[in-house]
Amino acid sequence: MSDYISKNEVLNLIMHNDKVCHYADERYENVVYATACRISDVVANMPAADVQPVDRWTSIEESKPKDMQQVLAVVDGDVREAFYNAGCFIGSNFYRSINEVKWWQPLPEPPKDGDTNE
Repeated sequence: MSDYISKNEVLNLIMHNDKVCHYADERYENVVYATACRISDVVANMPAADVQPVDRWTSIEESKPKDMQQVLAVVDGDVREAFYNAGCFIGSNFYRSINEVKWWQPLPEPPKDGDTNE
C-alpha cells in the first residue's frame, strides 16, 4: 500500500534533511536537532506494521496470467474465478477469450493454520 513507508525512509528524511539543522539562532538549531533525534529514536523503536500485500487488478494489456493460473477476472462486469489457459479464461459456466477480459488478479493466498483476523 502506498501509504506505508519504511523506517529507513523516515529516519533519512529526519536526519538528512538540510532544513533540520540550519537556523540562524544556534539555540533553535540545538532544539530542532534534539527533537529530530528524539523522533528518530521513537521511529527506530516502533514495531513493524503487519501489512498484508494487496493484490491489485492487472490490465490484460499490461500482462497476462501464466497458463493454468487460477485468477479472479472481470467477466461481463462481474468478478469471477477462472483458470487462464492458452489465451482463454475458463470458469465453471463461462469461456472467454483474452480479448473479452480486460482485468484480472491472482487469487489471494489461503489463511495459514493459526491465522486470526485480529
